[in-house]
Amino acid sequence: MPNIAKGPVAAGEGDLVGMIAAGAVKLWDAVIVDAAGSGEVLPRVKTTTTVDDRLIFGIVVDTFNLDTIAAGNLVLIQINGLSKVSTTAGAVTLGQGVSTSATAGQVAAQAAIAHAGTYSAADADIQEKKQNAVLGMALTPNTSTAADTIVVDLNRTPSN
Repeated sequence: MPNIAKGPVAAGEGDLVGMIAAGAVKLWDAVIVDAAGSGEVLPRVKTTTTVDDRLIFGIVVDTFNLDTIAAGNLVLIQINGLSKVSTTAGAVTLGQGVSTSATAGQVAAQAAIAHAGTYSAADADIQEKKQNAVLGMALTPNTSTAADTIVVDLNRTPSN
């Protein structure tokens, strides 16, 4: 998808929010919300290495011509619509949910929860937490064994 240099997949597609970075981020990074800086009202954004982080917020779609953003710089975050996003190495299939991974800024396929016979309250709690951590649904697969970018629909949450 080299034809998508920055911004949403299609012009005018999706909602974009200007946010302040809490740390280093790059174009196509998945970011979570973080505490507001001193004297700021809105939270900042940063990457995470927490798998299935429920603080997931969106994707960095514009760094205003900077290769890497440092803490305190402005970034444009897409919070719904179709967007590219960085993925870890490993398979992501069409229609699969993606969420934060152990690699900062990258998403990974979210595994379905296996239930052994009965469905307990603990299972229900785990399922709810995983659903709240879904960034979106993969519209293009990653069949590569290397990290790549895919397109996700930030409006859709697949049912596992």
